[in-house]
Amino acid sequence: MKPKRAGLMLLLMAIAVSWSFGQSLTTSYAQGDVEVQSGSGWKPVTIGDTVAVGGMLRMAAGAYVELSGSGGIDITLSEPGTYSMTSLLSSARRMKGTGYDSVLVNAFAALAGGTSSVQSSAMGVRGANESASTQPQWVTSDAQVFIDAAKSFIQSGAYPKAIDQLKLALDSASDSELPTVHYYLAEVYSLNGNLRDSLKEISQVKPSGSEDWYADYAILRAKLLVDSYAFAQEVAWLKLKQNDLSQDAQRSAVYYFSLALGYRGLGNKADEQRDLTEVTRISAGTNLARSASRLLASL
Repeated sequence: MKPKRAGLMLLLMAIAVSWSFGQSLTTSYAQGDVEVQSGSGWKPVTIGDTVAVGGMLRMAAGAYVELSGSGGIDITLSEPGTYSMTSLLSSARRMKGTGYDSVLVNAFAALAGGTSSVQSSAMGVRGANESASTQPQWVTSDAQVFIDAAKSFIQSGAYPKAIDQLKLALDSASDSELPTVHYYLAEVYSLNGNLRDSLKEISQVKPSGSEDWYADYAILRAKLLVDSYAFAQEVAWLKLKQNDLSQDAQRSAVYYFSLALGYRGLGNKADEQRDLTEVTRISAGTNLARSASRLLASL
């Protein structure tokens, strides 16, 4: 490397380091056991506290924190663990400007609209009863009526109305129906841009894997992990056998795009490039493919 070029590279690195360590993040919301490193120990973080970029943050299970910094940097954390602020800011810079959130919301809204059937459950119950009796008998539960109405509102993009229906469903749902209600609440909150409540609802969902909404749940959980900067966990989640949607005709492009986002957050350009390229191959001409092409050009 020529002396002038080497000097320029060192200067740019110095500027980047000074910029990073000259920043600070302010706690805009905190819940649960969130601590910041203080000397050789740890102290609780409260709303309004400033966290130095060179510091460390520790979170217990069930904790949640929102941090904001200059330049439009907003970071949400919801997974337990110890976090380096410098590493988080590096991830934030890689994700900033990607527009990934609107891309995934649009893709997920298309999935929700295409797979939800307002009357599927009710008609299935009715058909079963009609086969055994000449008189139609409606045995759909109250909660299912509200869930079906919410699906209809989700399809039409009327998210606040869907939320109202699902809250009514919560009051009448049986134990077996509760996971479905919490799942759809997590979905609609995410679609409506409410990350905090979406994370709260998804934490209540403990699916068996046989649910008719499980594939969408796998994608939604991956999105929420990216939203909360849990990139390593997101990649590991999507790599689980039951969450491998690479052969799912409806969801494979969203699956690979989600994987690519996890790799971008981790700074793994090679794997990000591989999965973005796959998105462009299997969904050529779509908005998702165009977004993947734009991200490829930025690598």
